[in-house]
Amino acid sequence: MPKGLREIRNRIKSVKSTGQITRAMQLVASSKMKRAQDSARAGRAYAELLGEILDTAQAKVGDFSHPLLTKRDVKVRGILLVTPDKGMAGALNGNLIRLAAEQKDAVFVCIGRKGAQALARSGRKVLADFPVTDRATFNEVRPAAEYLIKAFTEGTVDTVEVLFAHFKNTMVQTPRVQQLLPADSLVAQAREFRVGVVAVADPSKIAAVREALPGVVVETNMDALVDHADVVVNAVVGFAGLDVTLATLARGKRLALANKESLIAAGPV
Repeated sequence: MPKGLREIRNRIKSVKSTGQITRAMQLVASSKMKRAQDSARAGRAYAELLGEILDTAQAKVGDFSHPLLTKRDVKVRGILLVTPDKGMAGALNGNLIRLAAEQKDAVFVCIGRKGAQALARSGRKVLADFPVTDRATFNEVRPAAEYLIKAFTEGTVDTVEVLFAHFKNTMVQTPRVQQLLPADSLVAQAREFRVGVVAVADPSKIAAVREALPGVVVETNMDALVDHADVVVNAVVGFAGLDVTLATLARGKRLALANKESLIAAGPV
């Protein structure tokens, strides 16, 4: 009997020790997760603002030309695929790799072993693979950026895009494809959010947009977008946007009005 009691006490002590170790591991993991979340959010506002500045500058400068803004027929897309080095990350790797497999006429540059290994197994062309640490610094990712810029300027690829997981919370990371070069906000956003319909006001650009977005309906005016929607959210600034408002009401569609500032403050829908 004493021997049995001793064994029970030893087991209780062992379980308590294991619980203490598990608790310590949980605290370390929570700290790492918090640091990763802060890092993911810290650079997002800067990157989005930088993109807005670039789009605005490009629209204002008129006939200004630059090698990184030059548009050409897209025969080969250059995609930077960003994945983790390890598994045990739920559906994160699978969703990224699945989206990468759907990309057509593309060659890849990889950051992260999981993506590089999956593309190699599937026979997709990988131009380069750049390893980075968990706390990736600018100096670590710079070679990948310089490699893609050089490939674009030399004509090896006709676009530079990044395929990554957009962080929402610890349970949801949405895979996205975002075009970086040449700077083209409409095409980039359409690919990123996988839209079904876009409107192009400039008739001379319609053919190019249709070629860049196969499978997407390209309308020639904003009013036509109303026919494709059940609810129209319209940002009205002065008289701008009034035509869409009247078209929505005329078709009996639901209309939600907002000014541009409120939509920007609200963030992504």
